[in-house]
Amino acid sequence: MNPYRLARLCVVICLAALATSCVRCGPPPGPPPEVRRFDARPIHVCNCQPPCQVDLRWVTIGETTTLTSDNPVTDSSGATDPLGRVGNNETRTVGVTRSTNLTIEAASSDMPTARQTKPIEVFDLNPPLVRTRTLGTDRTPQCQVIGESIYWTLTLTEGTVNLMGEELEWDRRIQVRGLRHNAPHDRPIRVRHLGVDVLVPPSMAAPLTMFPPGIAYGGSWVLATPLAPGENCGGLGFVEQGHPPSTPPPLIIIVELTCGS
Repeated sequence: MNPYRLARLCVVICLAALATSCVRCGPPPGPPPEVRRFDARPIHVCNCQPPCQVDLRWVTIGETTTLTSDNPVTDSSGATDPLGRVGNNETRTVGVTRSTNLTIEAASSDMPTARQTKPIEVFDLNPPLVRTRTLGTDRTPQCQVIGESIYWTLTLTEGTVNLMGEELEWDRRIQVRGLRHNAPHDRPIRVRHLGVDVLVPPSMAAPLTMFPPGIAYGGSWVLATPLAPGENCGGLGFVEQGHPPSTPPPLIIIVELTCGS
């Protein structure tokens, strides 16, 4: 073969091999998509006419970030907000009129999509007593000495509590009308909540203990009752001779709600 043609053929083969290797190597893939933060506050709102305002904040990793909802939402002017493509680190306020799921998605090419959903719950509490909420005993009870008595205490919350004791996830217009609890007939419960301190009579059959108007539901609830004979909590208590110590029964309070202004 002609040496010139042979040299030219070698050059063509080398260039083709080089191009193939560049395609295969390419830039290394970036980090996988991730939703690092997605906050919505409040997530429990009351009778949204006009629309209730929900503050959103998110931080994501990915080539694209998309915000969607399963029901129409509005922007700050009251117009329909189409949502859609957004930045990776943003805040936004949207208006809702009914229970709505808000979803943030982070995506990158050839990688699984990351997503988080925040359900926004809209209560219809007019007239009052439409809905009853149960606060369960999902926290660890503690015992403390108050005066001459040993008290079993339990602090109940359902969300993030600010320095004022209010829960950021709850609309302040969702307010307490009254409450009762499930303790046995011989055990009244002291309830403290957002400056209100009441002694609630025992048993679910007792009349509703009314709250002052305008007290928001969201916040810290502290339940307290003296230890009964034979009960022991955290090493405190008086155990009857010949009987094993018992722990106080779980406490649950039933809160009846209304929508305030």
